[in-house]
Amino acid sequence: MVPRPATFVILSPDQFRSGRRTCRDAGKEASMPNRFDMIELPGTEPPADEQDHGFLPNTLSSIAQAQRSVAEQAQGPAPTRTSPRIIAPSMPRIVAPRHTVVSLNPPVIRVDFDAPPDVPDGMTLEKDQLPNLVRGVREVNLLTDVRFHLDPGQQGGRTIRGFDLGARLARLPALYGAQLFDALWANREVIPETWKLDEQGRIRYIFFWTKFRDSFGRLYVRCLYFGDGSWSRRYCWLDSRWDVQDPAAVLAS
Repeated sequence: MVPRPATFVILSPDQFRSGRRTCRDAGKEASMPNRFDMIELPGTEPPADEQDHGFLPNTLSSIAQAQRSVAEQAQGPAPTRTSPRIIAPSMPRIVAPRHTVVSLNPPVIRVDFDAPPDVPDGMTLEKDQLPNLVRGVREVNLLTDVRFHLDPGQQGGRTIRGFDLGARLARLPALYGAQLFDALWANREVIPETWKLDEQGRIRYIFFWTKFRDSFGRLYVRCLYFGDGSWSRRYCWLDSRWDVQDPAAVLAS
C-alpha cells in the first residue's frame, strides 16, 4: 500500500529570492484535526444470543420454558443465567493543559515546555534536538520574555543555510521550541500586534526550533507569520536559506 503523502511543501535550496526563494514562499500548511477529536467510544450492541431473530416474545418465552423443562429432567436444575456483561466505554485520560492564557493585557501564556509538542501527520519528532530549548513550566510574557534573534549570516543581504544556522543557535542561552508554537497557534488572539512586522515594515517569519523529520529523512522546523489578514503556520526544510525576515524566538535575557 502506498502511504499518503504528508500535507506540507518540500523546498529545495534554490527556492529563495533572486531566483532562490526562502522557505516562507511555500504553500500554507493544511489544517489538522485535534487528536482529542479522534477518540471513538465503543458501541453497546446486544450480544447475538440476545436478539429475537424475528420470533414474537410469547413464542420465545414458550420455547425457552420448554428447553428449561427438558434440561431439568435430563441434567437437573439449569444454572442461573447471569445478565449480559456490559462493557463501559473507555474515556480519554484527563491530563493537565499544556498551555493556558493567563492574560491578554499584558499578553501572558503559561506553557509546559516539558510536554511533547504536536507532531504533524507524516512526520516524527526528531530525537536529536538542540540542547538549549526552553524547559519546565513557564509563564511567558510575549512582550518582555521573547526576543527575535537574527544571526549575522542572516543580515546585510546575506542568507544562511538552516543546518548552519541551527549549529549557531545551539550556542545561545535558550531557544523556544514548538511548545510555544502550539500554544500560540491554539490561542492566536494573544499574539501581540508588534510581532506581525519588523522595524522596516516587513513580514516576520518567526521560527521555533524544535525539529521534525519526514518519511524521507528530511528535517524541518516550524514558523508563524501574519499574512493575508490572519496568522498562518508553515514548515521550513533545514536545507533552505534563512534571511533577515526569519528570526528565531529566543528567551530574552
